[in-house]
Amino acid sequence: SYFCLSLELLTFSTNVSEQFHNFCLEILPDNSAHTEIYQALICGSSLQNPLYLQLFQGLGLVHLFVVSGWHLNLIAYFCGKFLSNRKFQYFLTLPLLFYALSCQWRPPVVRALFNYILRTYSQSYYTNSFRTIWLCGNFCLILFPQWWHSLSLQLSWWASLILCLRGSIFIKLSLIFLGLHLLMHPIFNANPFYVLSSLLLTPILSYLLFPLTLLSAIWQNFTPISDSVWNLFIKAAQLIEAQPIVLFNYSALSI
Repeated sequence: SYFCLSLELLTFSTNVSEQFHNFCLEILPDNSAHTEIYQALICGSSLQNPLYLQLFQGLGLVHLFVVSGWHLNLIAYFCGKFLSNRKFQYFLTLPLLFYALSCQWRPPVVRALFNYILRTYSQSYYTNSFRTIWLCGNFCLILFPQWWHSLSLQLSWWASLILCLRGSIFIKLSLIFLGLHLLMHPIFNANPFYVLSSLLLTPILSYLLFPLTLLSAIWQNFTPISDSVWNLFIKAAQLIEAQPIVLFNYSALSI
Protein backbone atom coordinates (compact mmCIF):
# COMPACT_ATOMS: atom_id res chain seq x y z
CA SER A 1 0.00 0.00 0.00
CA TYR A 2 0.94 3.67 -0.25
CA PHE A 3 1.76 4.02 3.46
CA CYS A 4 3.92 0.89 3.45
CA LEU A 5 5.91 2.16 0.46
CA SER A 6 6.30 5.54 2.11
CA LEU A 7 7.53 3.94 5.33
CA GLU A 8 10.00 1.75 3.44
CA LEU A 9 11.36 4.79 1.57
CA LEU A 10 11.73 6.76 4.79
CA THR A 11 13.42 3.82 6.54
CA PHE A 12 15.83 3.32 3.65
CA SER A 13 16.76 7.03 3.41
CA THR A 14 17.18 7.23 7.19
CA ASN A 15 19.51 4.22 7.23
CA VAL A 16 21.60 5.65 4.39
CA SER A 17 21.71 9.02 6.15
CA GLU A 18 23.24 7.44 9.26
CA GLN A 19 26.27 6.39 7.22
CA PHE A 20 26.64 9.87 5.75
CA HIS A 21 26.19 11.39 9.20
CA ASN A 22 28.96 9.26 10.69
CA PHE A 23 31.28 10.18 7.83
CA CYS A 24 30.46 13.85 8.39
CA LEU A 25 31.42 13.57 12.06
CA GLU A 26 34.70 11.87 11.15
CA ILE A 27 35.91 14.61 8.81
CA LEU A 28 35.32 17.44 11.29
CA PRO A 29 38.37 18.84 13.09
CA ASP A 30 38.97 17.01 16.38
CA ASN A 31 41.30 19.67 17.78
CA SER A 32 38.67 22.40 18.05
CA ALA A 33 37.52 23.90 21.33
CA HIS A 34 34.02 24.07 19.86
CA THR A 35 33.70 20.62 18.30
CA GLU A 36 30.11 20.26 19.52
CA ILE A 37 29.07 23.46 17.72
CA TYR A 38 30.76 22.25 14.55
CA GLN A 39 28.93 18.94 14.79
CA ALA A 40 25.60 20.71 15.31
CA LEU A 41 25.97 23.17 12.43
CA ILE A 42 27.56 20.87 9.85
CA CYS A 43 26.29 17.38 10.68
CA GLY A 44 23.00 18.03 12.45
CA SER A 45 24.02 16.65 15.86
CA SER A 46 22.23 17.91 18.94
CA LEU A 47 23.84 20.36 21.33
CA GLN A 48 24.46 18.71 24.70
CA ASN A 49 26.74 21.16 26.50
CA PRO A 50 24.63 23.00 29.15
CA LEU A 51 26.71 26.16 28.61
CA TYR A 52 25.80 26.31 24.92
CA LEU A 53 22.18 25.35 25.53
CA GLN A 54 21.60 27.98 28.20
CA LEU A 55 23.39 30.69 26.26
CA PHE A 56 21.72 30.15 22.90
CA GLN A 57 18.29 29.45 24.37
CA GLY A 58 18.55 32.63 26.40
CA LEU A 59 19.16 34.61 23.22
CA GLY A 60 16.55 32.79 21.17
CA LEU A 61 19.20 31.42 18.80
CA VAL A 62 19.14 27.73 19.64
CA HIS A 63 16.96 26.98 16.60
CA LEU A 64 19.90 28.06 14.41
CA PHE A 65 21.96 25.21 15.87
CA VAL A 66 19.30 22.66 14.92
CA VAL A 67 20.09 21.96 11.28
CA SER A 68 17.24 23.13 9.09
CA GLY A 69 16.53 24.47 5.64
CA TRP A 70 18.35 27.65 6.68
CA HIS A 71 21.70 25.82 6.61
CA LEU A 72 21.13 24.20 3.22
CA ASN A 73 19.92 27.48 1.72
CA LEU A 74 23.04 29.22 3.01
CA ILE A 75 25.29 26.68 1.32
CA ALA A 76 23.38 27.12 -1.94
CA TYR A 77 23.57 30.90 -1.54
CA PHE A 78 27.33 31.02 -0.98
CA CYS A 79 28.03 28.57 -3.80
CA GLY A 80 25.81 30.59 -6.11
CA LYS A 81 27.68 33.79 -5.30
CA PHE A 82 31.02 32.34 -6.34
CA LEU A 83 29.80 30.07 -9.13
CA SER A 84 26.73 31.54 -10.77
CA ASN A 85 26.85 29.39 -13.93
CA ARG A 86 23.47 27.75 -14.59
CA LYS A 87 25.05 24.34 -15.20
CA PHE A 88 26.76 24.53 -11.81
CA GLN A 89 23.38 25.08 -10.14
CA TYR A 90 22.25 21.75 -11.60
CA PHE A 91 25.45 20.07 -10.40
CA LEU A 92 25.04 21.53 -6.90
CA THR A 93 21.95 19.36 -6.39
CA LEU A 94 24.13 16.32 -5.70
CA PRO A 95 26.30 17.93 -2.95
CA LEU A 96 23.13 19.34 -1.36
CA LEU A 97 21.62 15.85 -1.39
CA PHE A 98 24.73 14.54 0.37
CA TYR A 99 24.44 17.37 2.90
CA ALA A 100 20.78 16.51 3.61
CA LEU A 101 21.80 12.88 4.16
CA SER A 102 24.69 13.94 6.41
CA CYS A 103 22.18 15.83 8.55
CA GLN A 104 20.22 12.61 9.15
CA TRP A 105 17.55 13.36 6.53
CA ARG A 106 15.81 15.86 8.81
CA PRO A 107 12.40 17.01 7.48
CA PRO A 108 13.29 20.76 7.30
CA VAL A 109 16.49 20.03 5.36
CA VAL A 110 14.68 17.71 2.95
CA ARG A 111 11.99 20.36 2.39
CA ALA A 112 14.68 22.93 1.55
CA LEU A 113 16.36 20.43 -0.79
CA PHE A 114 13.10 19.86 -2.67
CA ASN A 115 12.63 23.61 -2.81
CA TYR A 116 16.08 24.07 -4.38
CA ILE A 117 15.45 21.31 -6.92
CA LEU A 118 12.08 22.76 -7.93
CA ARG A 119 13.46 26.28 -8.33
CA THR A 120 16.48 25.05 -10.30
CA TYR A 121 14.86 22.59 -12.67
CA SER A 122 11.36 23.99 -13.17
CA GLN A 123 9.99 26.56 -15.59
CA SER A 124 9.08 30.16 -14.70
CA TYR A 125 5.68 29.12 -13.31
CA TYR A 126 7.37 27.93 -10.13
CA THR A 127 9.72 30.84 -9.55
CA ASN A 128 7.36 32.51 -7.06
CA SER A 129 8.94 31.85 -3.66
CA PHE A 130 5.72 31.52 -1.69
CA ARG A 131 4.20 29.08 -4.20
CA THR A 132 7.40 27.03 -4.39
CA ILE A 133 7.76 26.75 -0.61
CA TRP A 134 4.08 25.83 -0.26
CA LEU A 135 4.32 23.13 -2.92
CA CYS A 136 7.52 21.61 -1.49
CA GLY A 137 6.14 21.46 2.02
CA ASN A 138 3.07 19.62 0.78
CA PHE A 139 5.23 17.32 -1.35
CA CYS A 140 7.21 16.34 1.76
CA LEU A 141 4.00 15.44 3.56
CA ILE A 142 2.70 13.45 0.58
CA LEU A 143 5.97 11.57 0.18
CA PHE A 144 6.47 11.02 3.91
CA PRO A 145 3.10 11.29 5.71
CA GLN A 146 4.91 10.30 8.93
CA TRP A 147 6.21 13.89 8.99
CA TRP A 148 2.78 15.35 9.66
CA HIS A 149 3.73 15.26 13.34
CA SER A 150 7.19 16.81 12.82
CA LEU A 151 7.31 20.05 14.80
CA SER A 152 10.61 21.01 13.18
CA LEU A 153 9.03 20.76 9.71
CA GLN A 154 6.09 22.91 10.79
CA LEU A 155 8.37 25.59 12.24
CA SER A 156 10.72 25.57 9.25
CA TRP A 157 7.83 25.71 6.78
CA TRP A 158 6.14 28.52 8.70
CA ALA A 159 9.33 30.60 8.91
CA SER A 160 10.12 30.15 5.20
CA LEU A 161 6.63 31.21 4.14
CA ILE A 162 6.80 34.30 6.35
CA LEU A 163 10.24 35.34 5.14
CA CYS A 164 9.21 35.36 1.49
CA LEU A 165 6.35 37.81 2.14
CA ARG A 166 6.70 41.52 1.55
CA GLY A 167 7.34 43.76 4.53
CA SER A 168 10.06 44.73 6.97
CA ILE A 169 12.32 42.10 8.46
CA PHE A 170 11.23 43.19 11.95
CA ILE A 171 7.60 42.38 11.18
CA LYS A 172 8.59 39.04 9.63
CA LEU A 173 10.67 38.05 12.65
CA SER A 174 7.82 39.10 14.92
CA LEU A 175 5.44 36.79 13.04
CA ILE A 176 7.97 33.95 13.23
CA PHE A 177 8.30 34.59 16.97
CA LEU A 178 4.50 34.44 17.31
CA GLY A 179 4.40 31.12 15.43
CA LEU A 180 7.22 29.77 17.60
CA HIS A 181 5.34 30.73 20.73
CA LEU A 182 2.03 29.24 19.57
CA LEU A 183 3.47 25.98 18.23
CA MET A 184 5.84 25.24 21.11
CA HIS A 185 4.02 26.66 24.13
CA PRO A 186 4.32 25.54 26.93
CA ILE A 187 7.39 23.45 25.99
CA PHE A 188 9.30 26.56 25.01
CA ASN A 189 8.58 29.88 26.74
CA ALA A 190 9.45 32.45 24.09
CA ASN A 191 10.60 35.95 24.90
CA PRO A 192 9.91 39.08 22.81
CA PHE A 193 13.62 39.91 23.16
CA TYR A 194 14.26 37.11 20.64
CA VAL A 195 13.21 39.39 17.79
CA LEU A 196 15.90 41.93 18.69
CA SER A 197 18.60 39.34 19.36
CA SER A 198 17.80 37.62 16.06
CA LEU A 199 18.12 40.90 14.18
CA LEU A 200 21.49 41.52 15.81
CA LEU A 201 23.10 38.08 15.87
CA THR A 202 21.56 35.99 13.09
CA PRO A 203 23.44 37.84 10.30
CA ILE A 204 26.72 37.19 12.15
CA LEU A 205 25.92 33.50 12.43
CA SER A 206 24.72 33.28 8.84
CA TYR A 207 27.35 35.22 6.92
CA LEU A 208 30.44 34.86 9.11
CA LEU A 209 30.39 31.96 11.56
CA PHE A 210 28.61 29.37 9.43
CA PRO A 211 30.93 29.78 6.40
CA LEU A 212 33.96 29.79 8.70
CA THR A 213 32.75 26.54 10.25
CA LEU A 214 32.25 25.03 6.79
CA LEU A 215 35.78 26.06 5.77
CA SER A 216 37.17 24.39 8.88
CA ALA A 217 35.39 21.15 7.95
CA ILE A 218 36.92 21.30 4.46
CA TRP A 219 40.36 22.60 5.47
CA GLN A 220 41.27 21.78 9.07
CA ASN A 221 44.23 24.17 9.12
CA PHE A 222 41.62 26.92 9.16
CA THR A 223 40.24 25.71 12.50
CA PRO A 224 42.28 28.05 14.79
CA ILE A 225 40.91 31.09 12.94
CA SER A 226 37.36 29.78 13.13
CA ASP A 227 37.75 28.97 16.83
CA SER A 228 39.03 32.49 17.56
CA VAL A 229 35.98 34.05 15.94
CA TRP A 230 33.68 31.66 17.81
CA ASN A 231 35.38 32.64 21.09
CA LEU A 232 34.67 36.31 20.40
CA PHE A 233 31.06 35.59 19.44
CA ILE A 234 30.40 33.50 22.56
CA LYS A 235 31.90 36.18 24.83
CA ALA A 236 29.76 38.86 23.17
CA ALA A 237 26.68 36.64 23.41
CA GLN A 238 27.34 36.06 27.12
CA LEU A 239 27.47 39.80 27.72
CA ILE A 240 24.14 40.29 25.94
CA GLU A 241 22.53 37.31 27.63
CA ALA A 242 23.57 38.63 31.05
CA GLN A 243 21.49 41.81 30.64
CA PRO A 244 18.37 42.06 32.85
CA ILE A 245 16.08 42.41 29.82
CA VAL A 246 16.80 38.84 28.79
CA LEU A 247 14.36 36.88 30.95
CA PHE A 248 14.02 33.26 29.98
CA ASN A 249 12.78 30.02 31.41
CA TYR A 250 15.42 27.45 30.49
CA SER A 251 13.09 24.61 29.59
CA ALA A 252 14.44 21.78 27.48
CA LEU A 253 13.93 22.34 23.78
CA SER A 254 12.85 19.27 21.86
CA ILE A 255 12.12 19.44 18.17
